[in-house]
Amino acid sequence: MESSLDFHRGVMMATKNKLLFRMLMLFQDLINETREASLSVPDRPQSALREHAAILKAIEEKDATKAAMLRERHLDITYKGVEGLSHKTQELTV
Repeated sequence: MESSLDFHRGVMMATKNKLLFRMLMLFQDLINETREASLSVPDRPQSALREHAAILKAIEEKDATKAAMLRERHLDITYKGVEGLSHKTQELTV
């Protein structure tokens, strides 16, 4: 999880957007819980690393459109995985 956290923090710092940084710091606990839950899904750590590599490559190539599209896909996959865990947990407690 640490490398994922480092990646996200590095991208955030690279934006040099102080407002964005402050807003994300306000939600850091929720973000960490979501990341931890997501990375507990089988094979998710490996696929997240591939997604991070693709995002980083787009950033290095200065392709903002591609980087944004890859970021959105990464977030969608992350949240869908967490939602799936949430539904499974609810089924177990009912």
